[in-house]
Formats: sequence, C-alpha cells, structure tokens
Amino acid sequence: MPIVGKPQFNSFGEFTGYRGSAKDIRHSRTEAAANDRRTQVDTLTGLANKTQIKRSLSHNLRVFRNTKQSCAVLMINLDRFKQVNETLGQAAGNELLKQVAIRLGRVADERISIARLSADEFLIVMPDVDDRAILGDMGQRIVQILSQP
Repeated sequence: MPIVGKPQFNSFGEFTGYRGSAKDIRHSRTEAAANDRRTQVDTLTGLANKTQIKRSLSHNLRVFRNTKQSCAVLMINLDRFKQVNETLGQAAGNELLKQVAIRLGRVADERISIARLSADEFLIVMPDVDDRAILGDMGQRIVQILSQP
C-alpha cells in the first residue's frame, strides 16, 4: 500500500503530525495475478494452455539436452468432438472436456505436465521417459480411462 506524507508544523515550528494519502493497491495486485494465471491456464479445464506448455516444453528440452535426459510427448485428439458440440450442444462439449482433463490427471503423476492445446487436443509431457513399453502402457491407460462412459 503506497503511502505518501509530509510532516506538518505549526507556526512555532513544532511538529504536529503528518498529512498525506494512501492508496490500496491490493485489488490491482490480485487482478494482475489473475490475469497472469489466465495467460497460462485453460479457463475451462484448469490445465496448462498452449502458451504455458510451449514455454515449459522449450525450457525442459533445453535442460534435457544439456543433461542428456529424455522426454516423451504424447498428443491426444478427441475423435468426433465436433459432433458432440453439434448434436448435444456446447455445454455438453465443455463438460466432456472437463471430464477428459480430470481423467488425464488421474493417470499422471506430479512430474507429468498436461495441457489443452485447442478445442479437442491435449498434450502430455513425460520427463525422463524413453522406454517404449512405458509409453505404450501409458497410451493404453489413457485410451482405457477416456473410453469409460
């Protein structure tokens, strides 16, 4: 909270106090933090958005290259998503996307990053994974969990 003040003196030169103003900027700081979050998070699903995952992936790939670590990237595209929106409405499509985000979160641990890239595309970044068997198992788990009614 910025405060500006000047000391005040009476006609005898004695200090009588301060006169000034203060401005409460907590709201603008809160708003700035919310705006920053909106630029990094998909508002519908709560997952990282395209901008955030791109920034994170670029950073991680530089680090992995320097440390000779591997990184796996899985892309998920929901088939016939447009038909859901057209036949059941946008509210149903939005609910479907929220469910996909929740379900993807169930198969991920704290090291795995998940992002929504576009309307029906998701990206999963798995650091330190280069075993095709692990990737195949993860792919099967994702297909299985997303196939549930």
